[in-house]
Amino acid sequence: MCMAPAPAPAAAASTSNPFNVASTLPFQAPPFDKIHETDYQPAIEEGMQQHLAEITTIADNPEPPTFDNTFVAMEKSGAMLTRVMMAFEGVAQANTTDGLQKVQEIEAPKLAAHRDAIELNSKLFARVEAVYNQRDSLKLDPESLRLVETTYRDFVRNGAKLSDADKTKLKDLNKEESTLSTQFTNKLLAGTKAGALVVDDKAKLDGLSDADLEAAAGAAKQRGVDGKWVVVLQNTTQQPALQDLNDRATREALYKSSWDRVEHGDANDTREMIERIAQIRAAQAKLLGFPNYAAWKLDDQMAKTPDTAIKFMQNLVPAATARAGREAKDIQSVIDQQKGGFKVQAWDWEHYSEQVRKAKYNLDEAQIKPYFEIDNVLQNGVFFAELPSPFELLLTPSLDSSSRTIASMASTSLALPKPGSAAIVSEMSRQSSGSGGGPVPLPNSTSISAAISCGSQACRWRTNAACSAAWPAGSSTPTQAVHVVAGAGGSVRGVCAEDWPRAGWEGEGGRAAAPGSMTRDVEWGEGSPRLASSCRSERR
Repeated sequence: MCMAPAPAPAAAASTSNPFNVASTLPFQAPPFDKIHETDYQPAIEEGMQQHLAEITTIADNPEPPTFDNTFVAMEKSGAMLTRVMMAFEGVAQANTTDGLQKVQEIEAPKLAAHRDAIELNSKLFARVEAVYNQRDSLKLDPESLRLVETTYRDFVRNGAKLSDADKTKLKDLNKEESTLSTQFTNKLLAGTKAGALVVDDKAKLDGLSDADLEAAAGAAKQRGVDGKWVVVLQNTTQQPALQDLNDRATREALYKSSWDRVEHGDANDTREMIERIAQIRAAQAKLLGFPNYAAWKLDDQMAKTPDTAIKFMQNLVPAATARAGREAKDIQSVIDQQKGGFKVQAWDWEHYSEQVRKAKYNLDEAQIKPYFEIDNVLQNGVFFAELPSPFELLLTPSLDSSSRTIASMASTSLALPKPGSAAIVSEMSRQSSGSGGGPVPLPNSTSISAAISCGSQACRWRTNAACSAAWPAGSSTPTQAVHVVAGAGGSVRGVCAEDWPRAGWEGEGGRAAAPGSMTRDVEWGEGSPRLASSCRSERR
């Protein structure tokens, strides 16, 4: 991605800003070859202005409220803001920069205020409520009825029925919570990077593979500590290296570096921030009529109440603790047999669990890992697998005889140098049946969920239903693109194209082993749950 210094106050989006108009790529996927880091903030600002102007027009409409002039109009509003936020959030989560983090911190309270300006707009809510109250007599189709009910519910849950005084309090709380949550994420990222374990004696890393040692030496060089090794922290408490490290003191140091990464009393310490966020959330919930934040957040979820969620977890405790107790006994037995002279601790667990697996089950993870190499997972896993029935039900109906692309996916399979707290799957172009020419992957607004796990800790699949196969211009990040194509007779044909742009691409925690490209064609016959596959691979 094109790098830029920390942004100055945003100017209006220029006429050349790529977010000004809808993308011409399939499914209006973001044109990353045209997007620069400096385009995001002005586009966000302009997008918010346009969106509020559109919402004001809807709220001030002198015509009686109807489904079309209220709900459909709202659905079509904010197109520019949606375009920029989907691209911005995807890139900021997957491979953030100091500049993008700065934009996040500047825009977070503004975006919170923007949401409040819509959801706490009394005139707009009056129109929403009027249609909602008439919903049973409007003869709406199920999708439209669902839209009316969920929109009304969300307005109410977010404060639309509060008094003006309480709305003002809620707005202030929302702005502060949004600001602190963004700062928390950035502090966690900074703490994770700063918390990496620096080792000055190679012997302390005994047990790591040559590739891991090479990566640790490379990370040290990048940080200006040549001649040492840096074990980079992953965004988890248990670190992968704990399984392989033979030196117990090094395991303990690595575990504690991970556990305490943002608890050092420095600029990255998040404890006071967490306490304040908890206070704000409790105040938000109380204003909205809920006993606590958990009750508010679970109100529209499957569990519905905190008691249900807690009971579900409590029901797991007896079996989980019993299993953990058996595992601890097995691990301690190995330690004692080796005359270790210590009681098992958290930093020992992964290391000795692997030895227990080998002893009890003749299971060696080192022998399994090669099967989860990215090419092998794509060729023999993702595109040659039993598909769950929901996927079959989504794809077989309503496909015409013409071959047409119905979805696109892009991903990167390496741990990037500055990963954010990315979800496994994100959408970068929203499926819609009423967006005036927007993406419609399937007729009747049927949505595709292309949530694919690649079996690699570093892997991040980047899309849900429709996304660009291109990564930002100038990036050396390896990507995979998956295109799902509807074929004749209701069959589905998918094409996976993998490209390593540069040999030996390196970043902290990841490296592309070799340059090359791979394409894979798969076909799924109507009614058949298994993909028939063929593959051709080219190495440059």
